[in-house]
Amino acid sequence: MNSAQLFFQDTAIAIYHADFLTTACVPDASVDLIVTSPP
Repeated sequence: MNSAQLFFQDTAIAIYHADFLTTACVPDASVDLIVTSPP
């Protein structure tokens, strides 16, 4: 994730804020949940 900013992290979770178009490099099977807020 080149331009992703770490929003929150603790021992069980990491939340990143990023533009969907820049997250193409996220490794397969590394994401359990995606939450979006479309316009």
